Amino acid sequence: MKNKLVYLTPRIELSKYNEIVYRIDVIWFNYLINLGYNPILLNHKNFKIDSKYKPHAVFMVGGGDISECKNNEINRLRDKLDLKLYKYLKLNKVKVISICRSSQLLLTKIYKFKIFKNNNHVRCNHIIMNNKLKLNVNSYHNYSLIGDLSKFQEYFIHKDGSIEIGVDSIRNNLILMFHPERKNINQKKINNKILKFINL
Repeated sequence: MKNKLVYLTPRIELSKYNEIVYRIDVIWFNYLINLGYNPILLNHKNFKIDSKYKPHAVFMVGGGDISECKNNEINRLRDKLDLKLYKYLKLNKVKVISICRSSQLLLTKIYKFKIFKNNNHVRCNHIIMNNKLKLNVNSYHNYSLIGDLSKFQEYFIHKDGSIEIGVDSIRNNLILMFHPERKNINQKKINNKILKFINL
């Protein structure tokens, strides 16, 4: 599967010993292997992509809060490093699939969406929709976002108007506010959307 590489970015957290650590759930590796890809961990210290091994996409994973919502040192650091990585990926024309927290970061900093506290999107499943299709997805986020949806060529929204999926074929970004690696009722349709984006 060498020619079917995808990269994953880790979470950045502070350990109980006050050490900055990278962390990623092993479920991500299982999920991407089942999709037919070879996942490689891409950290913030070593993100130069060898042209011989250019990935089909980079998954910027979720978990935690952006500094706009919870302003502390570790969130500010992760925001800074993730945005630096994102800009590098865009310069090198790499597709980005952002998940939950990473989507919140891109939506606020790149797309200028407004973020707000939302208690109805935590540890539940809900319906998201566009003009043609409804999907039932998981939800674990405390914050939702609204903004100019015309920036996306395809999008799905919750009934409260907040964005849940955004496909930007100009920037080559797929924004997901839910977790595709965790159980979703419409898992097959979600997987197909990710594969379609990667193979565009």
